[in-house]
Amino acid sequence: AFILVLSVFNGFEELLLSLFSNFNPEIKITPQKGKTFAEDTISLEELMEIEGITHISKTIEETAFFEYKDNRAFGTIKGVDDNFKYVNSIDSTIRDGGYVLSLGAESYAVLGLGMRSKLRVDIEDDFTVLNVYMPIQKRVSPLSTELPFRKQFLNPIGVFSFQQDFDNKYIITNLAFCQKLLNKPNQIGALELKLAPDADVNAIKKTIKKLIGD
Repeated sequence: AFILVLSVFNGFEELLLSLFSNFNPEIKITPQKGKTFAEDTISLEELMEIEGITHISKTIEETAFFEYKDNRAFGTIKGVDDNFKYVNSIDSTIRDGGYVLSLGAESYAVLGLGMRSKLRVDIEDDFTVLNVYMPIQKRVSPLSTELPFRKQFLNPIGVFSFQQDFDNKYIITNLAFCQKLLNKPNQIGALELKLAPDADVNAIKKTIKKLIGD
């Protein structure tokens, strides 16, 4: 019985690790102060020269308000580059539709299963867009005709599901869309790193700190 219990818990641990690894990178570089930093602050070429690092993804995220037809909900919009799927294997968690973030001038949304349910999004409906609202971080006079938020739209194309906390919170799109929505051109919130299976995580962290500081 004791061996059986240990085996079950070991199985749960492996399952939880596999679930969280689909969204949480092995190493994440974020700014000490503020939410973002300039893309050219850190040389990706120098980071990629560190033994054990296999992929690097630039990301940015922020709380936003979403509207689809008559349904509304708050959530987190996350903009990612093309390397994100290699760092987090997010494309392997797609339950409906596909994993496409942009195509030409069009921007697409891949929603967590919970966010899809809240907004009642039909990804088969090619004629209804997902509206995204972002508050403007400045005071707007009551007499001003300027809206207190920025509004853009996304075309829903896919649904991912792997862990309820993330499914209920996140909508993923391309990095450029989020930078424009936040009015933060060439700014990112984090660098997310994928490591080789046999990589020494602590040694890599120390090397990174020597390269970029605290």
